Amino acid sequence: MNDRLKKLIIIVGIVCGLIIVVMLVVLFMNLPSRQSTGKSSVTPTQPITLKYWSAFNDQEDVAGIISAYQAIHPNVTIEYRKFRFDEYEKELLNALAEDRGPDIFSLHNTWVGGYVSKLAPMPQVLNVQRVQNQKKGLGGETLVGKIESVPGYSPKYMRDTFVPAVADDVMFPDETGNLLVYALPMYVDTLSLFYNPHLFNSAGIAQPPTNWTEFEDDVKKLTVIAPDTHELLQSGAAFGGSRNIERAFDILSALMEQNGTVMSKDGRVTLQEVSPYIKVASDINPAAEALRFYTDFAWVTKADVYTWNQDQPNSVESFSQERAAMMFGYSYHIAQIKTKAPGLQFEVAPLPQKQPELKKTYANYWAEGVSNKSKYQDMAWDFIMFATAQENVKSYLEKTQAPTALRAMIDEQLKNDVTRPFASQLLIADNWYHGLDASSAEKAFLDMIDTALTSKGGDISDERSVMSGLIYRAQQTISQSYSQ
Repeated sequence: MNDRLKKLIIIVGIVCGLIIVVMLVVLFMNLPSRQSTGKSSVTPTQPITLKYWSAFNDQEDVAGIISAYQAIHPNVTIEYRKFRFDEYEKELLNALAEDRGPDIFSLHNTWVGGYVSKLAPMPQVLNVQRVQNQKKGLGGETLVGKIESVPGYSPKYMRDTFVPAVADDVMFPDETGNLLVYALPMYVDTLSLFYNPHLFNSAGIAQPPTNWTEFEDDVKKLTVIAPDTHELLQSGAAFGGSRNIERAFDILSALMEQNGTVMSKDGRVTLQEVSPYIKVASDINPAAEALRFYTDFAWVTKADVYTWNQDQPNSVESFSQERAAMMFGYSYHIAQIKTKAPGLQFEVAPLPQKQPELKKTYANYWAEGVSNKSKYQDMAWDFIMFATAQENVKSYLEKTQAPTALRAMIDEQLKNDVTRPFASQLLIADNWYHGLDASSAEKAFLDMIDTALTSKGGDISDERSVMSGLIYRAQQTISQSYSQ
């Protein structure tokens, strides 16, 4: 073989080698990031349909956000579907099990922990389509785009950006202990006091109560009992019962926390533990004291504060009919009351507090998560991040008049008469992990209230002992849900 032929073979080999290297580089650059979900590998302009299910927001509530997202993502279609609350979870679980479920779905904040195995956590880096229409000769248009890497949210970002309850509710550790984000909310509601100013004026009460001593005094002035039949003609407050009190679980939980109870810690239910921020006598269980205080108002023998019983209609119904001067609820109850009693004048105030060292109210909201069976997990997360960002969620909050989930928007909502009482409590709104089955935890609390109402009596020492036993029993029941 002559030298010329050898050189030619070497040159051809080098060229082929370079071609192979270039092809490998191009292939590698187009692979999904290892930090993405691994289920969002799409071409830059591939059409995508995201199914979005919820049981809380109406179509018109989220239409603006969906339209805004689709306007800058012309290849993405978002199909929104709202279910009735009583059918939603069953239909959702069945659909997920049968691989026909949505890409994005709403979860109540107490459900998130129980759905971790069905959710795709927010990745550290998302591979997201960035697409736009580009003119192409003679007035035609074509889609052009690229795959862009977008960073996910860190635990610090979550705590700096969202109100305190959110990070505690939606972040859970992986097997190595790293906290992952499983859902994001567009709002966070706070438990508040609803009151009837007309009935307050008639009773000579100028202002709503700010603490539970004032609340107790006001209940005495507002309660009207028939002298002959002992029938409750007017309740000072819908308070003290179980299944006829809207969100009785939340009310009692807030009372326990205000009293110094550590509700849960390190993946355990801890109703027997006491907060280090307050001092209580060693023989007093703060959770049991809260239960005793709450049920006093529905115990007929406690004549000085008796104002409610299990025969009363639902608390929202009673308040709407002016049969109760006060009730406890959330911003979504405003619409319910106005539907039931369009002409009723009522006001909302922050939840009464027990002590300045431990101000607490309860957080109640829905958050949006991504199914781990979705083919487009990164794009689904991109939509959720878009929907919950300050510049985009504003239209949703203005339409629904719901309290914000973002720290940066609290001051703005304090200027709004409707959102002020709820927004003013966002930094003290709290929650606790109910375990994998939130409904069983709520049932345990309602059963505990019912039993307490049939077990009260005797001296204060005996009653405290009974209430402590009921707290222990509820803790044991809820603990079973933690390890299912």
